[in-house]
Amino acid sequence: MPDMTWNFEKLNRLNTRGGKTTWMNFRDESKVFSQIFIREFMQNFLDARINNANGEIPKINIRILNKDKIDKSYNKEALENLLPHLKASNSELGLEVPAPDFNNPTALVLEEFLTCGLTGDTNDSGAKGRDERWANFWFGEAKPSKTGKELGRAGQGKVTYNMASSMNTTFALSIPDENSQGLLFGKCVFRHTHKLKNEEFGLNSYWCNPDKENHGQPVPAIDHDMIDDFKKAYSLERMDGSLGTSWVIPFPKSHITRENLIKAFLEEFFIPIYRNKAEIIICGEEITQSNLKEYVNKYLSEGAPSIEYFDFLEHAMAAQPEDYHSVKSGWWKDPALTEDYFETEEFQEISNAFEKEECIGFNFPVNVYPKNCNSKESHIKVWIKLREKSKCEHYYVREDLVITNEQYLPKMAPVFGLVLADDEAISAFLANAEVASHLKWNQKEDGMEGYDKSRETLSNIRQSIVKLFNLLRGSSKERIEDLFVDILSIPGIGPKKKQTKKARKKGEVDTPPKPKPDIPAPLNFLIIDDGPGVELKPGPGAKGNKVTFPVTGSVKVAYNNISGYGDPFKNYHPAFDFDFENSPEHKIITTNINILQKKENKIDFEITDKEFSLQIRGFKADQQVRVKAGVDLS
Repeated sequence: MPDMTWNFEKLNRLNTRGGKTTWMNFRDESKVFSQIFIREFMQNFLDARINNANGEIPKINIRILNKDKIDKSYNKEALENLLPHLKASNSELGLEVPAPDFNNPTALVLEEFLTCGLTGDTNDSGAKGRDERWANFWFGEAKPSKTGKELGRAGQGKVTYNMASSMNTTFALSIPDENSQGLLFGKCVFRHTHKLKNEEFGLNSYWCNPDKENHGQPVPAIDHDMIDDFKKAYSLERMDGSLGTSWVIPFPKSHITRENLIKAFLEEFFIPIYRNKAEIIICGEEITQSNLKEYVNKYLSEGAPSIEYFDFLEHAMAAQPEDYHSVKSGWWKDPALTEDYFETEEFQEISNAFEKEECIGFNFPVNVYPKNCNSKESHIKVWIKLREKSKCEHYYVREDLVITNEQYLPKMAPVFGLVLADDEAISAFLANAEVASHLKWNQKEDGMEGYDKSRETLSNIRQSIVKLFNLLRGSSKERIEDLFVDILSIPGIGPKKKQTKKARKKGEVDTPPKPKPDIPAPLNFLIIDDGPGVELKPGPGAKGNKVTFPVTGSVKVAYNNISGYGDPFKNYHPAFDFDFENSPEHKIITTNINILQKKENKIDFEITDKEFSLQIRGFKADQQVRVKAGVDLS
């Protein structure tokens, strides 16, 4: 039986009351929670890896245990005192607590091997520093502690361990030293401060041995028998002296299943597995570099990454330094990448390779500008490959971490792509730009305050592969259709009549046709730009069209940042220009038009009458606006 006790945080009049705000930072509608949790777990695992003299690869063993592998009485005694607090906390939010079935317990067990464990001082909750992993994990809250190229930086992701449990609870046995018996500890995170028996309690409770001589400091159990009982209770495989941490998450939530866990690893962390930096065992199934493609084919047949992407990745990862094409410095100054940024005749070689659907690698120089310090020269690696299918598959990767929501190539662009930032300076910069969930970069993150020109630097990284694709697509016009065609007139309703050549009579001489005057067709749309706004109205050519309303259409807007140079619509970027969907400063005024959808710089609409008007206000008065519009009569 456990001799550990739960140490609840009692509030006084000086403490704040309320909910667990970091909880909401890890709710992404586009992802199953198992993906979010695995991202956080794997980041910590990859950062904690240690170099092994024998060349062994760090390993993770994940199992979902049922009652046959759990000591029911131990599990019940360890958890049942939490129930009144969980109920009181959840009632503050109008939530119910799933009643745990202690006769049929379950647990998610994640054991990592060849990692450094939770190092640092276990007797000081406020210990600071990169190596204070114990204090940072158990007692840190939005407390950035990692530096340089390390993957998790915001100090918030640890809450996902508790979110994975229906009882909001995590146990851990960590061995940070070969001579250590281990450190046994646990934590429950409540969703809201709460009141129980006339006492108010905070958001955290610790399963520990309180040190009464040290102001009640929660400290881990180090007794060999207590640790051995815990290992037996949850069927742990960790041996004495085996460096790393074994995590136990009691009563995992229902969506944490074997299949969802496998999919999460394949979708989120295929890069470190492919680069042979980790081996994963999930419910008895071992995923390694050698069989990764087989698992992708089995579990991600309709998703990404695709099997074809791994063929591309194989060539990219095999590239040697001499295989890369170096882009000349200063490429970021122009809105478009041109042949001038390559050596003489080199671009023709690149163009030919692209046309042949070869994987091509590039070194893009990128500077970073730490404040109170000289600028640092760095670089990113970019690979691209033309494919037959009109579907883009590309990833931005920092070290081994795929930044899933960074996607800037057109979805229908027929290419595979990879942007890898693993140089020290650029990786550290991007680490500071990551949001708490590590799904996207954001120039407004707190870490960016330590840099000058952060917006420009981030834009350069994002635009590297976009500019490269635009350059290469221009050299392969027969293979790639223009994805943004201007449609400035309403087409005829019926199909065009096929013209037949009139038969020529015997002896008749061809008479050259009279040249027709070059008179432009009257426009169906009038686009009026008055500086801070644009308006779309019927043009003179629209009056003669016999159209049955309603008619659907769309309008696209972009800033013409550098007049006469580059395509404004290709240079558009939602983060740096505007996004109609999330832009309160833009006001839309309509007459006989219904707005169907607003996304980035495009508005889809429905015209209900021939006398229509669409006004968009709120643009920067000092920047020229380009507009294109069209209708769909299909």
